[in-house]
Amino acid sequence: MPPNFAQTIWETWFLGRTLCKLVEYYQVVFIIVSILTLTAISVERWFAICRPLTFKQTRTRVMLCLVFIWIAAHVTAVPKMFIIDTVEDSLVPANLTILLTACAPGPGLQAMAMDYEIFLCVVFYAMPIVVMGYTYTAIAIKLWSSKAGILMESDSKAMMTQLKVRRRTAKMLIIVVIAFVILFLPVYIWNMIRLSAPETLSYMDDHIISGITLGALLLLVINSCINPIIYNFMSVKFRNEFRSVCHCWLKICAATDKGARSNNHEMEPMSVKSFRRSRMTEYDSAGGKTSLTDA
Repeated sequence: MPPNFAQTIWETWFLGRTLCKLVEYYQVVFIIVSILTLTAISVERWFAICRPLTFKQTRTRVMLCLVFIWIAAHVTAVPKMFIIDTVEDSLVPANLTILLTACAPGPGLQAMAMDYEIFLCVVFYAMPIVVMGYTYTAIAIKLWSSKAGILMESDSKAMMTQLKVRRRTAKMLIIVVIAFVILFLPVYIWNMIRLSAPETLSYMDDHIISGITLGALLLLVINSCINPIIYNFMSVKFRNEFRSVCHCWLKICAATDKGARSNNHEMEPMSVKSFRRSRMTEYDSAGGKTSLTDA
């Protein structure tokens, strides 16, 4: 993101031809990976909830799906490497300065760039929306149908708990998809306007063009930032796993620090030791005995 923000603000690409191609290439790769991952999750949830007897998720299938997503993204983004290039301003003498050099479609490649943008919009935006729209609609109907109500009226507490968890997960994923649809749409629209009707932009103020471009790029960043926030507020499992990871990290830090300690009691956090000592002091001053439970 920083190179693109810099180019938009200063109207110059400072990083040369190689990084121009690499940055643009991997931006497309990461966008495709995000979209395909969301689509794969929706399909997996659809099988798990709507077709539980015909599909069983395994670790091997998950790994194969991830490998396929990354390979497909890298292959699909290859045309971007050939379309994009460093383009010097016609008013600036060649080899004099890099100022006003742009990282943009090369000379004569505007039509190809437009076709590629339409391809990305249809295959990696419109089609995933159709797939996710169908899968999550089917999931919602399944979870909130009359059969689900019968399950909730049953005596099985486990079934009720499982149904509630699935409903909460479905709500969370639907919100993630809605955020994706809203935050990605301006980027696709703006890119196609810039490629299909550049003469329209000539009537707009440069500050307005820069502001729209920065805003569209910022929406992409916001899409990535809000996903873990949505997971945290709506997924108990995510919160538990996050705590587990943090706990493991703290244990590793404690184990690393163990060699520098004189005894095992020093491994306790300061807050625990202070609490224990204060409790012992209180009991000793009162003439009582301190138990491990109290400490």
